[in-house]
Amino acid sequence: MNQFFLMNRRKQMLKKKKRNQLFEDEDNITLSSSLKNQNNRMNQNNNLFIFDEKDNITNNFSEDINNFNIVQSGQNYLNINFDGLRLNKYAIFFITTRPDERLIQMYNNLYNNYYSYFVIVDDNSYNINNLSQKYTNFHFIQLKEEICKIKGYSNLSYFIKNNSPSSWDKALYILCEHLLNKFKFVWFIDENVFIPTKLTIQNIDCKYISSDLLIQSENSMDRRWNHFNEVDKHMPNEFKNISSYSLVYAFRLSNNLLYHIRNYINKYKKCFFMESFFPTLSRFYQLKIDVIPELKNSIIYNKSWNQEELEKTKLYYPVKDLNKMLMFYQHFNQ
Repeated sequence: MNQFFLMNRRKQMLKKKKRNQLFEDEDNITLSSSLKNQNNRMNQNNNLFIFDEKDNITNNFSEDINNFNIVQSGQNYLNINFDGLRLNKYAIFFITTRPDERLIQMYNNLYNNYYSYFVIVDDNSYNINNLSQKYTNFHFIQLKEEICKIKGYSNLSYFIKNNSPSSWDKALYILCEHLLNKFKFVWFIDENVFIPTKLTIQNIDCKYISSDLLIQSENSMDRRWNHFNEVDKHMPNEFKNISSYSLVYAFRLSNNLLYHIRNYINKYKKCFFMESFFPTLSRFYQLKIDVIPELKNSIIYNKSWNQEELEKTKLYYPVKDLNKMLMFYQHFNQ
């Protein structure tokens, strides 16, 4: 009887021990989860946020930045301002070198809450703190070239920076490595592109709701093209039979195309000249390409635009004289 009692007692003690251990394990899991969530929050330093290389990529379009794992990582990055970022369906990346404040002021006047706005500043010696603090609708980004090189984001503007990553490469890096699946469509807009009104781009987006690439032309690549030899040198053989090119000072690409671009760069560890890179990859992966009238005859390599030629439904390149661009803006926004 006593022996039976002792055996039951031992069984009860073992059950209690297991139950306590289970509670301890659950507590540890909860604590680990809590610490992980805490570590996933943003560390703020003067409204400048720096991406960690271990960012998680999610498949949903979030309304805010809380899902990002952002920490200070000054070795790889300079300034990335994502203070108050709202993730809309559409984004615009302005590609600049050392943006004049008057240009940013004009962008600010064109602000449309339909979009999230980013300004890539290529010159890392240019102080963007004042612009970042003053124009809070925009997220200014400066990025060291080394991290783009390591990841393979280079050669998009080979003749501009001697194969060193340009602002175009930096924009693509941020989108593919840290903002993939965050926007359905993204515009790349060169700083010398004129946008007549705040509704110009939105009206284009409402018109073309399923295109993976909106461009001004699509030409099959051959040796008569000035950049043929350089592109042919960097393009993988399997892409050459379907290669094409277009001016891409202003164009829109889909998240679907960005997904394929990231896979391509992960495999080949480099890009090739951007005028061929985007249309050729779109062709290869059988994505939807649209050459649209809003870009076709207004994004032109070498053209001096007059005010009477402009329409509010189109984007225009080049307008390299900022004073002239501001005059055009006043004409359409009186």
